[in-house]
Amino acid sequence: MPGGAGNLANLVKAFAAAGIVNRVVAVFDNDTAAESSLASLRTVALPTNIQTRQLPSLPALSTYPTLGPTGMSLTNVNGLAASLELYLGTAQLLDEGALSPVQWTGYDSKLRKYQGEVLGKEQIHRRFEKKLLAASQDPGTIAAADWTGLKAVLGMIFRAFNEVDGLLICRSAQLPASD
Repeated sequence: MPGGAGNLANLVKAFAAAGIVNRVVAVFDNDTAAESSLASLRTVALPTNIQTRQLPSLPALSTYPTLGPTGMSLTNVNGLAASLELYLGTAQLLDEGALSPVQWTGYDSKLRKYQGEVLGKEQIHRRFEKKLLAASQDPGTIAAADWTGLKAVLGMIFRAFNEVDGLLICRSAQLPASD
């Protein structure tokens, strides 16, 4: 399936319309495109087993290098351009010793916010694959690596699943006992 916040929102709508009963947590990037797509879901009555979340804000992304028409600057990219790649670890974001910048790519006039994309996504993915391979071959490397962003993402997903469980448990507690 092609990526993108709009496609994920459409998939969530399709799951709801199809009556999917499994627990589903749809994780959107922490950016403008995701905010726009999530707004389109507000008009849809999602069942309690389907939750939507945006990636959490990270302190490290509050002063992140960005590239725009006026050149390089440090900007808070939380809520504007924080895609999953920015959560894979600091070392994976480094290109020749500097963080891969976010380039501003468009403006959402409805939200009055810019949208950006980190440059070098393919290289970031390759560096992350090497990180995972190193961790699987030598578990001793795990402690030395930066997992802060992924821990935040996984924590958010686990909390969403627990909320689904809590809602389902509350509902089942209200059902009459069967004979």
